[in-house]
Amino acid sequence: MLILGLIGPFSLQGPRAVEAQSLSTVGGALAGVGAGVWLGVAYITAQARDGDYLDSGEEAAGMAAVPLFAGLTAGLALGAFADDRVAETLTWGAVGWASGVGIGAIVGDKVWDDPQRRWAGGVIGGAFGLVLGGVTGLILSNGDGEADQKDGLPLMIQLRF
Repeated sequence: MLILGLIGPFSLQGPRAVEAQSLSTVGGALAGVGAGVWLGVAYITAQARDGDYLDSGEEAAGMAAVPLFAGLTAGLALGAFADDRVAETLTWGAVGWASGVGIGAIVGDKVWDDPQRRWAGGVIGGAFGLVLGGVTGLILSNGDGEADQKDGLPLMIQLRF
């Protein structure tokens, strides 16, 4: 802790000027939250398909918290550190999501035998497609390289004594 206290103030940078900040950080965060919500719903749906139904709203919030936080974190990081790749990543993610919903609905119709089979298959398939498409888009995108030149994450940490 002592080393962090001595080195920390010299390694942290102040916030960048508003003109230097990009809206892609906000866009990435919003897209990440949206993806996290979808993944949370897909996880709850998969658990219900397995026979583990929700007992309360608190249980639903607990099950969806990890995917939501992971999506927010990934979206913030993408928007802050690789803003030149946000558009392609979101496009690939959207295509993967749409494809996954369609394929999942078809597979769900064949696998399960209840009225919710298509809906559940579409939700779970959409989650797989969203993750697969987003990761593929991030890997295949050819950003212009300007995001790698940035000062860092536009945050400010304050320690009050």
